[in-house]
Amino acid sequence: MKKILSALSFILLSLALAAQNVHIAAQWGYWKSPEAGGAQNSLASLKSARDHNFWGSEFDVQLTLDEVAIVNHDDEIEGKKICDHKWNELRKIRLSSGELRPSLDDYLKLGESCTDMMLVMELRPQHSDKKDEKLVEKAVESLKKHNLFSPDRVMFISFSYRICEVIAQKYPEFSNQYLEGDRTPSELNAAGINGFGYKYDVLSRHPEWVAQAHKLGMSTNVRTVNKEEDMKFFIDLGIDCITTDEPLLLRKLLSSTGTYSVEACDLNLIGKICPETPKIYNRVDTVAYTGFNRTENKRARMSAGIAVLFKTNAPKIQVATVYESMGNPGNATLLTYSGYDLYIKKDNKWVWAGIGVPSRKANKEPATIVTSMDGSMHECMMYLPLFSILDTVKVIIPKGYEIAPLESPFRHRVAFFGSSFTHGASTSRGGMAYPSIFTRNTGIQALNLGISGNCKLQQSFARVIADADIDALVCDAFSNPSISEIEERLFPFIETVQAAHPGMPIIFQRTIYREYRNFNTYKDKEEQARIDRTEELMKEAMKRYKDVYYIYPEASCKELYTTVDGTHPGDYGYYLWERSIEKPLLRILRKYGIK
Repeated sequence: MKKILSALSFILLSLALAAQNVHIAAQWGYWKSPEAGGAQNSLASLKSARDHNFWGSEFDVQLTLDEVAIVNHDDEIEGKKICDHKWNELRKIRLSSGELRPSLDDYLKLGESCTDMMLVMELRPQHSDKKDEKLVEKAVESLKKHNLFSPDRVMFISFSYRICEVIAQKYPEFSNQYLEGDRTPSELNAAGINGFGYKYDVLSRHPEWVAQAHKLGMSTNVRTVNKEEDMKFFIDLGIDCITTDEPLLLRKLLSSTGTYSVEACDLNLIGKICPETPKIYNRVDTVAYTGFNRTENKRARMSAGIAVLFKTNAPKIQVATVYESMGNPGNATLLTYSGYDLYIKKDNKWVWAGIGVPSRKANKEPATIVTSMDGSMHECMMYLPLFSILDTVKVIIPKGYEIAPLESPFRHRVAFFGSSFTHGASTSRGGMAYPSIFTRNTGIQALNLGISGNCKLQQSFARVIADADIDALVCDAFSNPSISEIEERLFPFIETVQAAHPGMPIIFQRTIYREYRNFNTYKDKEEQARIDRTEELMKEAMKRYKDVYYIYPEASCKELYTTVDGTHPGDYGYYLWERSIEKPLLRILRKYGIK
């Protein structure tokens, strides 16, 4: 699958034109169309937006005196304040086109037919927290009545911070954008509000908020952008959605700019212990290799440690993914489980560049990994998610720029078989698993076979390692099994691997000190007994077998506790782990010509 590049020339891949990744939201529906007759927030403008196949149609919701939710932007109609008048009185006042004014129920009845369009519901401030909460209640009732209460059918936006708070608390699975422009992305994220839809002049003053929001996994929207030069600015900025009164102009502009996408496996993948698998982003061929239980099978197919190498001069890099299975964060972030972690070569070192995770609500939503780069050619390495199983991975760049495979600068193939420590549990992002740090620091390619909770010296994994094209094996193998399992399995595991790889170094690591031992006397005693017995067995193993070694990682320091959950270190702990084993590993590997 991998394309081969000449060292003397740069070949531009033949790339497929990707789906437009800047969403078009027609403000108040497509009210400027002839069919809508210039009536904003009308049924005709909604129908026109639907018929023109825009991504979304924005509309405004207010609450009358008798608590009927209606569709209208201003808080008054012909001088009558909506909150002071009943619906029976207000509904008689027709729209400018002569169309009857719609209630929310009228609007959503038509909205049921908009199956391919997002309904962007703006809940207008109602002058008190109590009324704001009532408006949310009425809107949700109406959406449920019309079978539209789904994150795939509707997103909420509001100038009312209280409304956004209520939605974040009660309906966190929905896109929920704050509009006022007076809060930073980090402030919104801290409150559980997962997006913003600020006016163009606010984001013109704070363009950095777009990238900040994306790094927090938030959605971004800009209003109300009607000029071509402003549209271009926000497209280049990497905004997710543009709300506009000129949706046809935006569509024309997007069609002339657009993006290219390329499947990651058509670039250059590294870090796979089994080069050929039924699904290219699986680590192990669980069809060819049997004997795994259900959990082992799933974790062996996760993409931990796999990275895609490419070079590009694009100012923005995005990723769209179709997941077979998305990891659910337990003791790590969503970025760790399901996101992408990008490094770019600078001054001959791999420097962190960006992170992102596609939407959990719709797998096809791209994640912006980095934006506003300088347009020069960069060498890139992007780690795939640690705890997800992937069907497709599309790397997306703006049309007119170049992307191609990067020949791997990494030497050799060293397998790291291990527990959740090796897998990368409790890291903040994929590139912070200690085998990945080892790769970047040494230039030696690590193949991550971390199997969280399931690294127990099984023969099923020994057979995978025996068949693998590897130069050395590093094992974090004593954290998961019981003493009896270590006694029963250690020597047969070594023998299976050595029979296939005679003369290859097999380097075992002592289990790190897990800080749940600090005050738990039972755990402390149990853990120490396992470590002591392992020490005895490893002394015997090193006498019995050639090319077997035992090293001592360290993932904490006296000055600082590095644990996240009592078991796993955080990023700094894994950094300390890699630093503690790097020199001992390199000394051993050099004996075998691995340097």
